Amino acid sequence: MTILTLVQAILLAINALLVYYYLKATREIAQRNREQVAETHLLVKTTQEQLSVSQEQIRISLQESEAQIRPALTLDKGPDALSGASVARHLAFVQNVGNGPALDLRLDVLGATQPVNWSAHISDARFVAWDGVCIEKGVNRNRAPLTLPEHVFGNRLALTYKSLSGKGYGTIIFVDNAGLFHNVELVQN
Repeated sequence: MTILTLVQAILLAINALLVYYYLKATREIAQRNREQVAETHLLVKTTQEQLSVSQEQIRISLQESEAQIRPALTLDKGPDALSGASVARHLAFVQNVGNGPALDLRLDVLGATQPVNWSAHISDARFVAWDGVCIEKGVNRNRAPLTLPEHVFGNRLALTYKSLSGKGYGTIIFVDNAGLFHNVELVQN
């Protein structure tokens, strides 16, 4: 029986060695997995930072592109503004002093504190709309005359329009009772 006990002891020792090497290998694999996960997290973080930088560059590029095509409309009374004639009081000229054409012009009479209504319906009687009209950059004021309705005087006037990209812009002007323009403000949607 001693030989049998000796063989059992040897087999038990070999089994213990195998379990030890298995545990050691499992720990090494687990350690390598933890290191790989840490490296993956670092790569993901670096990728997110690169993505953030790329998004910022795209945003800046879009702003620069929009600035190159942004219209800026203003109203001008023209040479007859000081004549005092009723026609001169009601007549204004739309002029584009921006960098690109202005599309889909709309004229809206605003109260003293009323904000621009960017989504107003053109069928509203307060609005004058030129859907599809394009005022080119630097257009001669005599090419885009506008007759101001009586209810404009003493109110703010919002001239809204879009750039080629479809972004909405507006020019808000106070029209006094003499038909002169004051406090010009450019806004965007």
